This record gives sequence, C-alpha cells and structure tokens, in this order.
Amino acid sequence: VELETPDGKKIKAIPKIAPPDPLGRGTAKNLKNFNLAGWVDDNPIQLGLSRVMCDLYCTEEAVKVSTESILENLRVSTNTLQVNFERLLDYQSQLIFYGLGQLRDQLQPTESEARALVQMDPGSGSTLDVE
Repeated sequence: VELETPDGKKIKAIPKIAPPDPLGRGTAKNLKNFNLAGWVDDNPIQLGLSRVMCDLYCTEEAVKVSTESILENLRVSTNTLQVNFERLLDYQSQLIFYGLGQLRDQLQPTESEARALVQMDPGSGSTLDVE
C-alpha cells in the first residue's frame, strides 16, 4: 500500500527496514521513514478534521436526543401541573359551595320564625293579629 505525502511523493505504508550500521545511519533512516509513514497515515490535518466532524455529528445527535427528552419532560410536567391545578380548583369550588349551602341553611328561618316575621309590624316592632 502506498501513501502520498503532502509534497506529492509516494511512500510505502510499511517502509523497508535498513540494516544497522556502526555509525547509526540505518537507525536514523529507519526512524525517519517510520515517522514519515506514520505521519502520512495519520495525517494530523485530516485526522483533526475527521475528529471535528465526528464531534459535530455526535453533538448534533446528543442535542436532538436531549431536546426531545426535555420537551417530553416539559409535556409530562405541564400535564401533571394542569391535572393538579384542576383538582385543587375543583376542591376549592366544592368547599365554597358547601360553605354557601351551610350559610343558606343557617340563614333560612325555621317555620315558626317565618310566621313571626310575617306577623311582625315593620314600624312598631310588634306582631300583627292575623286571623
């Protein structure tokens, strides 16, 4: 497999190993060739761009999932709040109507009190003779 360097040279993905020599030139050549092959194979510019694109894609998916989750939680929370609010208002309304019924019963005169009120003279405060 051949790789292309930025200046257009073609090199092998796995370079040939130079034999060792007493001055270390073979080792230096091997280090240079392996470093160049590794750099071309893992081109930092391409690798960096690939990582950025991957991060953007992963972030986009995470944002979509997160947004859906947040909207679902808001929906559930709003429905729960609405149900609880309706129950509270229903309870308060029933309590008010119960209180009004109690008040009505307390204010409603008995039959004997009603007769006494009908027979009472509004001006003198005395009862009228009703036959």
